[in-house]
Amino acid sequence: MRMELSAYASVRLHTEPATPQEAAMKLSARNQIPATVTAVKHGEAIANVTLDAGGIRLVASITVEAVNDLGLSEGMSVKAIIKASDVILATDD
Repeated sequence: MRMELSAYASVRLHTEPATPQEAAMKLSARNQIPATVTAVKHGEAIANVTLDAGGIRLVASITVEAVNDLGLSEGMSVKAIIKASDVILATDD
């Protein structure tokens, strides 16, 4: 049986540090997931960035300005940094 999982979450994207100061930055968020950008769909103000995180599909909704600032493009390696106060679970029942 093959199961496909998709997740939509508030995700912060991070690329490799450009400066030594950025390399020294530490984050309190523990959910840092390596991923590859598979698509970037620009809206007027918000862009949906689709990621492949080891076979799991994640979609990050971020500003178009952030996409441009990070230079995001298909095939780029990023870290999805997830800091959530709630996790909601569901069953088929």
